[in-house]
Amino acid sequence: MYKKIIIFIVMFFLINGCVNYKSKVLQTKLQNEQIYILLEEGNYKKALEEIDKIIKIRNNKDLNLIIIKSYILYTMEKYDESMSLLKKNVKKDLKDVAIHNKLLYCKMLIETGQMRKSMEIIEDILKEDRDNIIALYYKGIIFKNLGLLSDSLDCFSKVTSYTNIINKSIKEKDELAKTLSK
Repeated sequence: MYKKIIIFIVMFFLINGCVNYKSKVLQTKLQNEQIYILLEEGNYKKALEEIDKIIKIRNNKDLNLIIIKSYILYTMEKYDESMSLLKKNVKKDLKDVAIHNKLLYCKMLIETGQMRKSMEIIEDILKEDRDNIIALYYKGIIFKNLGLLSDSLDCFSKVTSYTNIINKSIKEKDELAKTLSK
């Protein structure tokens, strides 16, 4: 009898804990969606408030949110605050950071003249995704800023070739849509 009561109590707490965890995960996903909507609307101040809520829930451990917050501050022309936040939180290891957030980080580094640090991150991105057009573009910008114009031209040529393929694909899609609509 006591075993059944103990099992019931343990199961109750386990289930209750799982429900609370799932509830927090769902709440965080909804907050992330809300942040992107606020950013699209240009409501940076409110987006920062929402990010701060999530960071508080996660105990400042989500580097993706730190980078997004920094980028918003940067967009709001709060450059010192943005770069200070990055220096405080971004250490060597970016393995758990999404590629698009690494690219945001690189953009800020490039714009603040930190070419070598940005190149390290770009190289890591290209190891993971060698055809990433944005990373190739930033690599071209970095090479240009470092005076390596031939290397820069190579990068921009690759980006242009991908862009041509995309434009051809759009044209084919439009032609197929016309054909199918007849």
